[in-house]
Amino acid sequence: NLQHDEYIKFNEALLGGKRKVKFIDGTEKEINLPLIKDGYTIKFAGKGMPKLAQIDPSGGYGDYFITFKYLYPEKFTEEQCKKLKELW
Repeated sequence: NLQHDEYIKFNEALLGGKRKVKFIDGTEKEINLPLIKDGYTIKFAGKGMPKLAQIDPSGGYGDYFITFKYLYPEKFTEEQCKKLKELW
């Protein structure tokens, strides 16, 4: 298996968006990101590391996991704080 941490901006985590994922076999896939919680993980079956023949004679590929982590702003302006407080 293969695991990757993908860092996303706080506003992208709240509002969603799209990301292009590139796999080790060279293929790509665009994924839609809904409202994402910090630590949310997506699994792509068969898109990870090649399996070793001595461990799994059937060959193939392991899975690829992407864990999304928030990039929080280092600080907010007074206006941004006010708007955030209005939302919650």
